[in-house]
Amino acid sequence: MNDLLEPNELHLANKLMNLALANSAESFSQLAKNEIKLQSAEVQFKPIRYVLAENLNQDELQYVLASAIMGDMPAHSYLILKFADAANLSKACLPASAHHDTEMREAFLTEIANILTASVITQLSNFFKIKIFGYVPLLKKLSFPKIKEMIMNEMDKDDVSFYLKTNFITPDLKIQPDFIWTFNHSFIDIIKNMSKNENNLLYLTNQDSYVKQYIVA
Repeated sequence: MNDLLEPNELHLANKLMNLALANSAESFSQLAKNEIKLQSAEVQFKPIRYVLAENLNQDELQYVLASAIMGDMPAHSYLILKFADAANLSKACLPASAHHDTEMREAFLTEIANILTASVITQLSNFFKIKIFGYVPLLKKLSFPKIKEMIMNEMDKDDVSFYLKTNFITPDLKIQPDFIWTFNHSFIDIIKNMSKNENNLLYLTNQDSYVKQYIVA
């Protein structure tokens, strides 16, 4: 599957996605009133099940906030948080009276996922000059087998699916939620088309200083 994108096309795709993720980290930082960064992410073509197995607890229930992205480039985003991380995030961002309010916490998590996904969508829409939009995230409490099943079921619907995975780094909050995006073949087609114009790579390169504020190796 690695031959789906030429090296220069993959380079452009990775620079674009890290810019989009930087936008989401900036939005998250403003919401949490805390410095939040993301690990650098690369578009992956290897089976996602191996990455999921390496990073997600096998038995523990976790929050999963899944968003379907529709329009000219269908995709899915998944924000995955351990219950303890969700509690710590709520304590940092919500008033003390709401710290033990499960309903308010879950509404807050849904809003976070909505903001993060919208930040990525906005960047992709502007860069590609396409129309895409996301539905309100659906919150579930699932174990690893169910998380894996949900993501794999969505990816199996497409002839070609690939993904990127990153996690937020929040030293003060001590949380590391996973942020996973999956795409279908339309992303490859658009990247191939955009890579033909050198100005697109130049634009992304000019954003490097901004990206480095929020993306770490």
